[in-house]
Amino acid sequence: MKKTTLLPSGLRRLVPGLLLLLLFSSQGWGQETITPIRTDVSGFSTWTDIDIGGTTYLQLLKATAVTITPSMDFSIYTSETLNFKARTYGGTNEVENTVYIDITEDNGLSWTNIGNRVPTTNSLNAMSLFDLSSYNGTQVKLRFSVLGTSNSIGVGIDDISITGVLSITDTDPPLLLSTIPADGSSDINISTVLSLTFNENIVKGSGNISVYNASDVLIEAVDVSTEAVTITDATAVVDLFSDLSAGETYYVMVDATAFTDIAGNPYAGIANSTDWNFSTSATLSSDATLTDLQVDGTTIAGFDAGTVAYDVELPYGTTTVPTVTYTLSDATATVIQTDAASLPGTTSVEVTAQDSTTKKDYRINFTVAAPSSEATLTSASYTVDDGNETLTDIPYGTTLADFKAALTPATGAAFEVYLADGTTLATDLLSGYKVVVTAQDGTTQKTYTLTVNEPVIDLFFSEYIEGSSNNKALEIYNPTGADVDLSAYSVKLATNGASWGTIKCRHSGYYRCRGHYLGCGQF
Repeated sequence: MKKTTLLPSGLRRLVPGLLLLLLFSSQGWGQETITPIRTDVSGFSTWTDIDIGGTTYLQLLKATAVTITPSMDFSIYTSETLNFKARTYGGTNEVENTVYIDITEDNGLSWTNIGNRVPTTNSLNAMSLFDLSSYNGTQVKLRFSVLGTSNSIGVGIDDISITGVLSITDTDPPLLLSTIPADGSSDINISTVLSLTFNENIVKGSGNISVYNASDVLIEAVDVSTEAVTITDATAVVDLFSDLSAGETYYVMVDATAFTDIAGNPYAGIANSTDWNFSTSATLSSDATLTDLQVDGTTIAGFDAGTVAYDVELPYGTTTVPTVTYTLSDATATVIQTDAASLPGTTSVEVTAQDSTTKKDYRINFTVAAPSSEATLTSASYTVDDGNETLTDIPYGTTLADFKAALTPATGAAFEVYLADGTTLATDLLSGYKVVVTAQDGTTQKTYTLTVNEPVIDLFFSEYIEGSSNNKALEIYNPTGADVDLSAYSVKLATNGASWGTIKCRHSGYYRCRGHYLGCGQF
């Protein structure tokens, strides 16, 4: 018996009591996959995985790591084999790197070991195959496991393939399950395509799919060998060359030789006017309007179904063409959307009504705003005078970082703080320094001159009261808005320009804000 190139394992059909995998080629019958090849860790929900690691191939690193195949019916196959790839993982250790294969015929109640394989490299390589033909006529599962205990050294396996030679011949023709339009349907679009879905995969045969009107006049005959007929698995789609007429009844006939299954069994065809008939819509819509037109998910300002031209200015620096979406007023209309190739540019949404005559071409003209020449500042903390180009009311002691953080330049503009020369970058903050603002256009500039408030002296002598001997007095004033702790102050005396001498008096407590204090002593 020859082995042949396999067709996809998805070519399956039901025959009474059995699931067949059909293979047809010019060479004869050959090996067929009995269950889908295990090519990944995820996506195989019919397998049982316990303590399996990995993402692209299965990793078995400890004694509890097990993967078990789904149940397989060997009653319709002969010459069954098992093939897989394996590699070492985490290091080389024959005990840890050995993968054991067991088989069960009673759905896992008992297992029989049929051998093991020991990969010798850390690359996935094909292991020698297992002959499973002694299990013909049974339902089996296979189990892969290791006996390792390190939990870090073990085996990686991939591409687990169980194949056999199909031993049953397909003699049943394909059966038609459904059509589009459905038999007996009405109000069908005149631009409809025809679709036939069968109970198994099909291929093109020879002959025509023919459309007739209620007067038995042939409207169109489509040769199945042309590109107008496409087949995907079990579905054939027929693209008619022209639209049907509105308000008419039609029926479809299919030649008995038009389609066959993979084994070559022909579809019986449709040879009457009753099995597949439908009627088209009596009137055709002339509605070619939109109910919504959006740019990047937001409805265009001022959108109206009757207005077809819109101008949208995008922010300076935009380089990506916006995404335009729309909503049809009538779902039977068709649309051709042509997006702008670059900016500036125009995206068009051309709507054609069901009547194929009424059209509306909605156009969105995109432009990009020129860079701003605005070179101003605002601040919630300081006084900004754009006319005089000054920044004032800056508290004494403000750091450069805090100062910059309290300034907001115009959109797209940037600023920097310089010394009074306007060219040397500042590292502190003093009166006379400059803030230079450069507009978004990179050219326009405005220079603000800074005024930092003078430091506030908490207390000062406000008046001297002359007297004699020990009844002279000095009045001290607190000009601040807060009480001052007197314990931090002292009064000293210097006579006739000499150095500061003896502390004459020391005070404690708090000196009230805006208050006066009269100190007496011998001066």
